[in-house]
Amino acid sequence: MVDFSNLTIKSSHHCAFAYFDATFSKLKNEVVVQSVIERFKLCLVFGDGWKIIHQHASHPLEVSHN
Repeated sequence: MVDFSNLTIKSSHHCAFAYFDATFSKLKNEVVVQSVIERFKLCLVFGDGWKIIHQHASHPLEVSHN
């Protein structure tokens, strides 16, 4: 299960950033037995598409769309 929270959006004339927390939870019999919270940044560069960048990973997750 994944829940999203703490959304913050900042923008300028050429890009926008959305920061949010994702809580990844492991369920057993519909009860949370383990959870991890990670902070993500979504970057939208106008005209160039978007990227999702995971700030704390040793090899950042990056998904692009043009």
